Amino acid sequence: MRKLLQLLPCTKSILIASGLAISLTACATVKSSSDQSKAVRGIAIYKSDARLGDRVSSIRFSGSIDGFRSNEKDTVIIEGVGRKEYMVSTRGCYNLDRAMAIAIEQRETSLRRGSVLMVSQSVMGFAHDTIGHGPERCFIDEIYTWNKNAVQDADEAGPAG
Repeated sequence: MRKLLQLLPCTKSILIASGLAISLTACATVKSSSDQSKAVRGIAIYKSDARLGDRVSSIRFSGSIDGFRSNEKDTVIIEGVGRKEYMVSTRGCYNLDRAMAIAIEQRETSLRRGSVLMVSQSVMGFAHDTIGHGPERCFIDEIYTWNKNAVQDADEAGPAG
């Protein structure tokens, strides 16, 4: 018991030092997250990319999205009618970068600003989406044409393929 009491002052110093280190780490984390919010996001990443075309007001579909790729936090490339590709920017979407299935709301035949993309993290599609609270609703912010065959400089390349 006496040895235990002798160890207590050391333990107290270690706890104080650990608490100070955690506090400093928390301050550093807060600073880096505020720096991230100032980072370039969405379509702005691709402004100098030759593949990014003109802004369009809507995309027509023949009932469903034919395909999608290069889904990131705020953007996704989707395939419309005639295999034409579009870069779509979203807002209020937290799982777009992990999407395994994307669909348009059943009543829509086109997408425009304010339309909703349904996003599922399930490989099995929307019927089997048991992650979280089911499919997520992502609001369309901007739509641009996308030309995957356009020539781009290596130093100007955005993350999309």
